[in-house]
Amino acid sequence: MRNKASLFLILLLYFPLVLLANDGSKNPPEIKAVRAEEEIIIDGRLDETVWQREGYTDLIQRDPIEGAEPTEKTEVLITYNDDGLFVVGTCYHSGPDSIAGGLARRDESVESDWFWFWIDPNYDRQNGFGFAVNPDGSIIDQKLYQDILEDDDWDGLWETATQKHQDRWSFEMFIPFSQLRFDKKDEYVWGVNFKRHVITNAEDDYFVLVPKVETGFVSRFGNLTGLVGISPPARLFISPYVMGKVTDSPNLVKGRPFYTNQRYGKNIGLDVKYGLSGNLTLDLAINPDFGQAEVDPAVINLSAFETYYSEKRAFFLEGSDIFYFGTNPTGGVWGCYWHDPTIFYSRRIGKQPKGKPTHEVHVNIPEWTTILGAAKVSGKIGNWSVGSVNAVTHREFATVDSAGVRFKEEVEPLTYYGVFRGRQEFNEGDHGLGSILTVVVREQDVPTLQAINNSSALVAGIDGWTFFEKERNWALIGKFATSSVFGTKERIAQIQQSSVHYYQRPDFEAVSLDTNSTSLSGFLGRFGFRKMKGSFIFQTALGFISPGFDTNDLGYTRYGNLINGHVVIGHRWLEPTSWYRQIYLHAMTSRNFDFDGNRLFSQYYFNG
Repeated sequence: MRNKASLFLILLLYFPLVLLANDGSKNPPEIKAVRAEEEIIIDGRLDETVWQREGYTDLIQRDPIEGAEPTEKTEVLITYNDDGLFVVGTCYHSGPDSIAGGLARRDESVESDWFWFWIDPNYDRQNGFGFAVNPDGSIIDQKLYQDILEDDDWDGLWETATQKHQDRWSFEMFIPFSQLRFDKKDEYVWGVNFKRHVITNAEDDYFVLVPKVETGFVSRFGNLTGLVGISPPARLFISPYVMGKVTDSPNLVKGRPFYTNQRYGKNIGLDVKYGLSGNLTLDLAINPDFGQAEVDPAVINLSAFETYYSEKRAFFLEGSDIFYFGTNPTGGVWGCYWHDPTIFYSRRIGKQPKGKPTHEVHVNIPEWTTILGAAKVSGKIGNWSVGSVNAVTHREFATVDSAGVRFKEEVEPLTYYGVFRGRQEFNEGDHGLGSILTVVVREQDVPTLQAINNSSALVAGIDGWTFFEKERNWALIGKFATSSVFGTKERIAQIQQSSVHYYQRPDFEAVSLDTNSTSLSGFLGRFGFRKMKGSFIFQTALGFISPGFDTNDLGYTRYGNLINGHVVIGHRWLEPTSWYRQIYLHAMTSRNFDFDGNRLFSQYYFNG
């Protein structure tokens, strides 16, 4: 198994060096921006002089009939000044009262008409930003990465306004340059695409159409020209904070010393964001303020596995896509009952203390671990995506009250967390190769903490992809990682018997419980091959997680001891006829085994 995985990995690394590059011979469509010489008010009325000119109207329908003329007229204009980019449009409707709006929370895609605008200011054909608005002013924004992937957790600072009329609706967007990432040049060409969605016709009309049987998105963008005399603004944001808290609970049960009718709290800290270069950002935090982070949803977990919560803290969201391991512009392969461990799970940093006082009387345990300081660098340098996170969390103590006598017990050790990520793309994303390293080191001398925490942990991995042929008809993807955790004999024995590993099973032949070990190691790998274009559908993948693989110090692993494989084959008919609009047919089979060779799961699946 290990020899085969190593051979597959070597092939994955070798292919990018020998395959042909994309010749980039296709001429993308172009739209020109005009510099604004007057003040523009964002109100959706489009009454400034700069908008009194002919706009771009040559959109192409993708749905329901690919390549057809749009059923409704759309007119788009783009201008700019020293501060940012203005995008305006008029979306005409031939039917009376056919404009469909709807109010929604930010980033919630309601059933309504929409206008989408995407931009690639660094012109790397892989990354960008997306902005959307509907007739009632609901908005969506996102980051684009690795050509086809998107991150809706990103929230930019931009403005928009709309106006509705009987036969049309209009919008204005203002996107500050401070929200974009680009290097200093005399003249710019940016990648751009936009789309109008007409809900009444289930219709999507694009500036640049990507055929349904092909792949790619950012790499297909058209050109935005005419941008001269602008500069990336200095990006320095300093956010100090002081917090005071009063909790009033008049109906508390008496006799609980740490729960009085009124409780007081305070906090102070500092957040700094600084733009190091056009697309590289430094984030610094001293006791960062996470008070504005969304509250986690209530979950009733009756399983043996830990609940996974999404990250909502702004400090960790900046550049988070860079730290994703195994993602790629191929779109990946199906899961088919494969569990994909997370290498970097940022919720581990600042989590609630894990320890419990030995004196179970009245205790007051901190709700979270204080982050003494954290630094993050993320962004792009040429065709490199780089990121690092370094954080130190405080030694936390619980206060114990025993018969009126109060003392403290340590419940969380001083801990260092480090993540280092790099990924290089070749030939506008035709090939890519990345690596990641995570490190956790705890300074713990208390036996009770040594029994429940690893003293250190290390995870290292490489991932990559390559497209075959310049047309990107076929793709090979892969990733491989190893993990090692270290601790006392008691702690390692505890991990071996946890729900992640179950080494104590009497029928487990691949491994056995070792109560004298002071470390635990394992490996993970998954490799896939798929067809990217055309009506014929094919993909296959093989993955494995060894019994000892564990990333839970700074990642998330539910279980190991898994070998998974699947094959998918099918066909799609996308040309509409009088009988159908489109037809998809595919068949799939998958198998799960453990490292003893026992079949855990089999599936045969047909869908159309």
